[in-house]
Amino acid sequence: MKKFRAFLSCSLSEEDENLRELFKEYIESLGFEVTIYNFQEPIPLSNGIEKQIQVHDCLIALVTRRHKIKDSNKYICPSWLPTEIAWAKAYGKPTAVLIEKDVILEGLPKIERYETFDRNNLLNDFPKIIKYLTNLRELLFEHDIERLIPAPILVRNSIDSILEIRSRMEYVFTVEVTMTALSDNLQVCHHSTRLEEKYPNLSVKSKEFKFEIIEKPEHVEVKYHIDRNDDDMFLWRIIFEPPLAKGETIRYWYKRVSKNNKPYTLEEAEEKMKAPGFPFSEPVAFTDWLIMYPTERLRTEVLFPEGYIVKSPRFTVTIGRSGFHIKKYKD
Repeated sequence: MKKFRAFLSCSLSEEDENLRELFKEYIESLGFEVTIYNFQEPIPLSNGIEKQIQVHDCLIALVTRRHKIKDSNKYICPSWLPTEIAWAKAYGKPTAVLIEKDVILEGLPKIERYETFDRNNLLNDFPKIIKYLTNLRELLFEHDIERLIPAPILVRNSIDSILEIRSRMEYVFTVEVTMTALSDNLQVCHHSTRLEEKYPNLSVKSKEFKFEIIEKPEHVEVKYHIDRNDDDMFLWRIIFEPPLAKGETIRYWYKRVSKNNKPYTLEEAEEKMKAPGFPFSEPVAFTDWLIMYPTERLRTEVLFPEGYIVKSPRFTVTIGRSGFHIKKYKD
């Protein structure tokens, strides 16, 4: 198993020594090689830390309490942790942030995902922390493969989708795809939905999933398999037997029912803005696509319950190098 190099941004105080070493051991058990910058170099301290972050695969920040805020039960963290998180983001390093209970996040860079812990209740907190760090390792592995082996262009897509907020609690995602193989021996096609935000009670776990083939070559059997279905990720694949040949086309449909992670009212959207790391300056909900292959058409329709009123909707589209397509809409 490849060991990824993780820079552990943390407090070096004696008070936190046992906690720091405990986290280091757990992180190493998950397949990381951990560096704590507690050694001397003949260069300024800040330069040494920045250099270390540059040469590591990722940064894991252990944000512990430092000073208690007057007339409050809240704490601020060591002053260098926000700077080290910001450096990691500036250098494009995947970052995992573990925040101790009662530590405020003011002064920290925008954090899309984080996990919390209570040093007095670690036994209960470690399962979610291990899951969080395992997801970081999976992300690093995906990035590593992408750097070493450029993704071949295997298919060309045409996509029509309906995103339906059926109720305050339920979300339905329906998609019809026409896919043409651009190379021979296409055995499988992967689909995934990943939870990119870290706010309480969010989940992409599917409660219901349906898949149907609309058109296919007569000699090809098409089936699907769900590889992972939990709060953080829904991962599934379509399998072709025998493999598709270049130029062969299939058309398929699938529907996924899951928990609604979108704010249902303007008040809920405004409340969500208060969460640490909310990435926008106004109350917005958003949906995103990550498409690796050429796509002739991507049509998305957003539906709300009957009688639901949407005021002043605005849409923004951004297309990146790999076809990253973001739509935002205001609740």
